[in-house]
Amino acid sequence: MANRRNLKKDIRYLIEIVIIEAIEMSEVTTNETERQKALEAIVKLAELHNQLISRVNHTDGKDNRAIVKQQYRSIIDELVSGCNDAYNELNKIQL
Repeated sequence: MANRRNLKKDIRYLIEIVIIEAIEMSEVTTNETERQKALEAIVKLAELHNQLISRVNHTDGKDNRAIVKQQYRSIIDELVSGCNDAYNELNKIQL
């Protein structure tokens, strides 16, 4: 089972990677609407980061390892799907 500190580091790392990609896309594109899409992706990723960190900090059932493990698994799944969705949106941006 992942501990809380490592899970937070993983969340921060994955979201930072996608945010850096979004910043690069916003700097490279010349179209203003495409730049706005990249900036919206950054905002969504920041919100996802804050939400996931909050969920890691406030887990239910601290005495029951199965419940904590299930919550961490759902956090990891949401992290991967959120980063994947944001990355797919960034790939649609026209340079």
